[in-house]
Amino acid sequence: MNRVLDKFQTIGSYSGSSAYLVEPVQGLTGAYAGRSSTNRAVFVLVDRISPNRPIQTGALRIDIGVAFEAQINGEGQKLDRALVVELLQSNSELEVYFSEICAALELQMSNLNNQADILSHLRTLAELFGFKQVSREMVKGLWGELKFASLFPNMPDAIGRWHDGSFGRVDFDSKQLGWEIKTVEGAERKHRLNLSQLSRPDDLLVSLCVEESPAGQSLSELIDEVIPLLPEDLQFKVRIRALSYSSSRAFSQLKLSLQRNELRPRAYRVDELCRPEVPESVADYVSTVSFTLLISVATSGFDLLDISGTALSGQALELLLDR
Repeated sequence: MNRVLDKFQTIGSYSGSSAYLVEPVQGLTGAYAGRSSTNRAVFVLVDRISPNRPIQTGALRIDIGVAFEAQINGEGQKLDRALVVELLQSNSELEVYFSEICAALELQMSNLNNQADILSHLRTLAELFGFKQVSREMVKGLWGELKFASLFPNMPDAIGRWHDGSFGRVDFDSKQLGWEIKTVEGAERKHRLNLSQLSRPDDLLVSLCVEESPAGQSLSELIDEVIPLLPEDLQFKVRIRALSYSSSRAFSQLKLSLQRNELRPRAYRVDELCRPEVPESVADYVSTVSFTLLISVATSGFDLLDISGTALSGQALELLLDR
């Protein structure tokens, strides 16, 4: 457990006369964590930034360079030029993510050179909490991507290539090969795709057919399984990517299992799949082409998992890891 989360949970709830009850966070210079009188998690950094207008999104408020009054170690105190980051939702799952982001914020602030860079960083942080509605389909999609990564013998390598942004537009990428992961419920391999995801013929489309099951695994549980196997920088990458999902009930309540038999996990080379052609006469005017792809049993592909159903098959290892 990180020290910021420990403070949130130790204090538990607060309803005193001061607006906040906070305690110093050991190991973080000038940092305090605790709760507001409305029982919201709050993180404070002292003497870091000049006053500026507050920043607020759906689930986060950041007060910048303010005078901060609170109960600290049982006494009323006033802190100057405080950066006050308050989570506006009471959600235990969300507090875990918030605490990890706050723990990293102290170091990030120390590495920024000027007020403009700090404000830009804080706006980016606030945008992470500007939650849009998270659908069941979105939760399934992230579940499938992390399930795929969990199958790699070297999971840090998989997460390092996950949404890296350096090479292409697929979920896992490198200079030589990309893997686009599609997850679907139901009795058919029917996936929604963008044409740009099928632009390189050697890339692979990984088709995961899932079903809801009491014996399955939620996205929250899958993340808890993956996180301890990663170094800190990649743990943070997973937490940030999953941040907005934690506001959805499906995050912890939708339990999924991989299907078997004809709907077992399969992988397909992009050049083996049917995809729409964009006429040259209109290609310059089209930015995105989305379509539904139905993969039939007759489509050439290979099993993603070995006979145990818990590890990558030999063919998958050869194609996915040696390139």
